[in-house]
Amino acid sequence: MQSTIEITTESFGSRIKRIREKLGLSKIDLARKIGHKDSKMVKKWENDEAKPNRKSIQKLSEALKVKPNKLISSSGIFSQIYLPDDISQNPKLLELLQGLPILTENDLHAIHTFYKFRQRHTADT
Repeated sequence: MQSTIEITTESFGSRIKRIREKLGLSKIDLARKIGHKDSKMVKKWENDEAKPNRKSIQKLSEALKVKPNKLISSSGIFSQIYLPDDISQNPKLLELLQGLPILTENDLHAIHTFYKFRQRHTADT
């Protein structure tokens, strides 16, 4: 059985829109600042219909004048991440994971594998 942890209550799209509007930028202004010809992707991101890749996150952070980590870690790309119970019950590890901006399934698998490895070797000593 897997557990989930909440990263945030504000979606990534809502965060982009809030910051963009605070700066007085239109969707097309933001799109052009990040090298897009039209505002289709900005609209999709703001409506949480699509998620930007790392390169786009970097461009967005520059255009919105925020650090990439600030843009994504406080809002989270994912509203939840799913973790095996043995990880989700470790408060220190959960605190660390919540500070990471983007976690893929491969990242979670690697973290879980390392965690289990450390548990075995710590128990042996």
